[in-house]
Amino acid sequence: MKIFKEKQHSFFPRPLGIGDKFYLSVGVMAFFDLNDPGNLLDEQELWKTVPGELGPKPIIDQGVPKPRGEFLVSGSCFAPRGQLRPASQVQVRVGEKEKTLNIFGDRYWKNGLITEPEPFVEMPVVWANAFGGSDYAKNPLGKGMDKVPMPDGSEVIPLPNVELPQQQIGSPSQKVDPASFGPLDLMWPQRAKKNGTYDEKWKNERWPFYPDDMNYEFFNVAGEDQFMDGYFKGGESVLIKNMHPDFPLIESSLPRLRMRCFVTVNKNFKPHQFPVGPLPSHQIQEDEEFREVSTRLETVWFFPKIMRGLLIYRGTTEVVDDEGADVLRVMIRHETQDEEAKSLEHYRDLQIKLLDRGVDIDLSKAEEVMQQAKKSLLKIKNIPKFADEIRQKALGNRPKMPAQEPEEVIAGAQKMIAGHYKTLDKLESIARKAHAEHGHLVKINLGVFDKFRGKIADIEKKLDATGTKISATKKKLEESRKAMVKNASTKLKGVKPEHLKESGFDPDEPLPKDFPFHKKVNPWHDRGFPLVAQWRRALENDRETMKKLTDLGLERKTIKRMWMGVNAEALSESPADWGLEGDDEFVIPVGLMLPRFDGPVLNHIKINPGNFAEAEPELVPGSNEEPLFLPSSTLIDLPTMPAAAAAPVVCVADELQALFMEQEVGDFCSILTLGSAKEKPGKHAAKELKNALAVLVVRPEKWSTDSELRKEWADWQSALKTAQPLELEHGRTVFESSKKGSDIRQWVLDHLPEEHAAEHAMPMAMPEKGELPDGEFLKGFMPPFPDVKGLAKGIHAEVKKSIEAKFEPVKAKQKEMLNLMREKAEKYSKLGADPSKVVLEPTRPKSTATQVGKDAAAKVRAKAAELKRRNLLTPEDAQKMEAEAARMEKTGAKLDAENAKLLKKFEAKKIEMAEGLKKLEAKELPDAAKAKLAEHGLSADSLRALTREEVQRYHEQGKSLVGAVLSGVDLSGLDLSGADLSKCQLQKTNFKGAILDNVKFVQAIGMSADFSKASLRRADLSRGLFNKALFVESDLSEANGAQAIFKGAQFPKAVLRDTNFDMAILEKTDFSEAELKGARINMCMISGKADKADFSQSNIKKSIFKASSLTGADFSEASVNESLFNDVDAHKVNFTDANLDKLRTGRNSNFKDSDFRHATLHGAALRESDFTGSDFRGADFENGLIDNSQLVRANLNGVSAKGARFTKSNLEGASMRAANVHMGGMRKARLVDTDLRGSNLFAVDFYKSVLGDTRFEAANLKRSQLHGKLELLDDDL
Repeated sequence: MKIFKEKQHSFFPRPLGIGDKFYLSVGVMAFFDLNDPGNLLDEQELWKTVPGELGPKPIIDQGVPKPRGEFLVSGSCFAPRGQLRPASQVQVRVGEKEKTLNIFGDRYWKNGLITEPEPFVEMPVVWANAFGGSDYAKNPLGKGMDKVPMPDGSEVIPLPNVELPQQQIGSPSQKVDPASFGPLDLMWPQRAKKNGTYDEKWKNERWPFYPDDMNYEFFNVAGEDQFMDGYFKGGESVLIKNMHPDFPLIESSLPRLRMRCFVTVNKNFKPHQFPVGPLPSHQIQEDEEFREVSTRLETVWFFPKIMRGLLIYRGTTEVVDDEGADVLRVMIRHETQDEEAKSLEHYRDLQIKLLDRGVDIDLSKAEEVMQQAKKSLLKIKNIPKFADEIRQKALGNRPKMPAQEPEEVIAGAQKMIAGHYKTLDKLESIARKAHAEHGHLVKINLGVFDKFRGKIADIEKKLDATGTKISATKKKLEESRKAMVKNASTKLKGVKPEHLKESGFDPDEPLPKDFPFHKKVNPWHDRGFPLVAQWRRALENDRETMKKLTDLGLERKTIKRMWMGVNAEALSESPADWGLEGDDEFVIPVGLMLPRFDGPVLNHIKINPGNFAEAEPELVPGSNEEPLFLPSSTLIDLPTMPAAAAAPVVCVADELQALFMEQEVGDFCSILTLGSAKEKPGKHAAKELKNALAVLVVRPEKWSTDSELRKEWADWQSALKTAQPLELEHGRTVFESSKKGSDIRQWVLDHLPEEHAAEHAMPMAMPEKGELPDGEFLKGFMPPFPDVKGLAKGIHAEVKKSIEAKFEPVKAKQKEMLNLMREKAEKYSKLGADPSKVVLEPTRPKSTATQVGKDAAAKVRAKAAELKRRNLLTPEDAQKMEAEAARMEKTGAKLDAENAKLLKKFEAKKIEMAEGLKKLEAKELPDAAKAKLAEHGLSADSLRALTREEVQRYHEQGKSLVGAVLSGVDLSGLDLSGADLSKCQLQKTNFKGAILDNVKFVQAIGMSADFSKASLRRADLSRGLFNKALFVESDLSEANGAQAIFKGAQFPKAVLRDTNFDMAILEKTDFSEAELKGARINMCMISGKADKADFSQSNIKKSIFKASSLTGADFSEASVNESLFNDVDAHKVNFTDANLDKLRTGRNSNFKDSDFRHATLHGAALRESDFTGSDFRGADFENGLIDNSQLVRANLNGVSAKGARFTKSNLEGASMRAANVHMGGMRKARLVDTDLRGSNLFAVDFYKSVLGDTRFEAANLKRSQLHGKLELLDDDL
């Protein structure tokens, strides 16, 4: 049975027999919080919590349907806030059902009187504190009848602590009904009277199920005063008084849920079927029925101390098998009662999806991948544009962001700090609210917020101090600049006016206004560019505006590339500052800024105010008014990528849409902004329009139905003869259309010539629902990739050429100076002077530190002498000056000594470096590297592949081969006995016929290595990697393969006698006809072929043979313990005298005609396996389980099967003469034509066994269902 449930559900099924029918009772438990009943808690919390609340021997439910609902409570009466009180009351109300109990402190009978109750803080409301006694059947656990010893040695009778208000004890002889909220014991008369009659009639007709006169209220475990009239509906109000230490009154409600349960039933279920029917994990078949089991809320448990509740829903469905074996799957889901109930078909489809991993493909992931792939492909297609951007930047044809002013950095940091304060305030508010509600449960430290505020305040102070220092430094620099200007101006005013005029210097302004910080271009750029840079930075920090733009579909890289910004404050500007005529100031409004550049020079600023996607933009005076034209990537001429002759042109109404369209289709279309047909494009745009492959003008959705728009289109056709309308799929702008799901790129491609569209399409076809992605889906992932290497090389050459051209004037000047020097030299020669012998004044040698120290000391002493001569030097000062002079001399000498040492070290390092370079050229490792390798047992040779000759020589000389690279080397036939090849790389190494006895292959990597017919006796292959290695006819006797990986390795006819495979991986291996006699196989996964393999006397433990072929294999005298044979083909396998204790077989394993004679199978579990015709004579099955297996015609004569169960197994035609099945089981077994003569069948369970021609002569049937009833059996069965 496979269960599909959610983590909030706990499922517990129970098969039932009622009358002549069988049912499956399905129970679902759901745990909830009384503070938040709408949200169910996880099953994990349920089982961690509830058992501890119920105490020893907890009873939650018995799994049988109840005629009525009931509530139960586990808890105590609490005095409010820990205040002692002698008496109290507890009350629970669920919907209309209410129950109240009186609670007293400990009381006793003294001289016929009741003592005063002792004050209490907590009093458990349990049966032990209710009225009762050892001789009181209604509550043998209670108090009020039996004496108890007191500390002083006397005996007294305690009174109950819990009583019903209407039944309070007034005298020692009075007996009252016990009171509690908990479950009653099933043996107490309150429940036992409803249990029905268990007599001979029941035994013959209804055993092992309930009698016909059973009152199913027996399974209502609470007292009758806690029964509901019907069942709970969900949503009932809940009130609990005095049962929580802090909350005297709990008010809540039951969750308003609808628990849905569905079962899948195999309608063709038959017992003794082999191979067994479909797995529960298989997909739904035609012969299966998917049905709903109607559930009701039967039981509600409350645990008020921990504010938890437990709901138990139950339903029943009729089944064929009394154990519910025909139920393959159960699916559980819950719905809220506020939502409409989902259909049966909905849940059937859900189960199909949960079952079939092949169908359950989340295509949204494929769609996500496709969208990401499209973005990546678009980047590839835009490589020309990005490459040109890099080229233009390198050539200085693009604007550069100026460095940020320090004040701007400080302001940004202060803004960030203000945000941190707000976040901290918000977190503190949340924490204080949580503390108010849950502080009694969890310790919440509120002082931490002030601590963090203090840290932020410290940062803020340091930031302010830094800002002050920066301002002061800037002020000093400005003052220095003014002084420099003043000094230069003064000097220039002394120059003759005619010279100044000739040089162009202005003595009143000798330096540019912003020197040395800015370079002037033109007034409009000089004023506008700093603003554009400022607005661009502002947009980077303006999350709201940035989100608006990205919500429109603009990508951040587009926003950055197009230098978009945001002006947050209206500016009044003077035309003069912009180099414009006129005196009237103009205003730059608040809004989105869209600039344009001619190379690096700003020439256009447009502001989109308010809702910038729809508002009318405003142009800053002096801007270039030519419509924006963005050429296609295909029109860019690049090295290795020549420009196309023409490209389609798409016309849009405004610049913001143009930028978006350029982002989406700019790799194959040029974009032109034309607000109307009357606007005239610029020269470049006009040229491209004339040559365009197509001219598409974006039109609103359904424009043709609007007379004004049709009239407007006539103007477009007049202005652009080749224009075609490009109607939006949705709305009036490309933003609206994209937001409503339009694929903008495909939309444009659909309106282009077929050949051009195919060249730029991204063919990625989403698979149909329920189908896997195919080649069509993947085709678009492989576009033609440009020659990026050639492109980069060409751009580099172009930039280099441009830079060299800039230096041509400098080179020309150098050439001119050289020619001048030659002329001078010739002139000197004519005068009889040789320029080559002209001696220049020698440069002054550098002073040493010693000499500098001496010179400084001499100056100090000279000063001292001068002061002494003038009687201005005291003896103390003279002493100090002499000491200072001596210190200077000493320091100089010390510095020279240290410099000498450093120079010596430097020379040594130079020599060392030279030697290192020589070693490097000779590919020789440094000594340090060799030492490091040696630490790990490696040599320098381990870094290169050795030859066959080198391996042979190393081995003969005893040199280490650890870690050597031997991949692909032919070592066939070599004798490498005793060699250490640990950690070697042996991929595809050829060891055919080699002698490798006692060789160490520890941690070697030998994938696909060939060891065929090699001798590896006592070789150590532990922890090695030998995937797909060949060991055909190899001898690995006594070898160690512990923890090695042999996945896909081949061992046909190999000798593996006494080999150790402890924790090795043996998946997909081939042991056909291999000898593994005495081998040790522990904790291994074995799959593949082992036909006719010899596992005799082997020791196999905790291993799994999965989907293996073992036909004709020999396991005689082997120990195969705690291991599993699953889905194996083990036809005619020899298990004679084998120890198979705790062996497990399963899932259609085939052991037909196998030999198990004298094998021991203590505690073995042979399930769903076929042992037809197998021989088990003399085998020992003690306490074993043979479940739902085929033993047809099997020979089990003389088997010892004490306590063994042959449940649901088919023993038709089997022989079990003299078998000992003492207290075993043949439950639901097929025993037709089975020979049980002389067998010990004492107390064997024959429930629903199928008999016919079964022979029981001389069999011991005492205490079994067949004892004394053989004559009733129908001989024809």
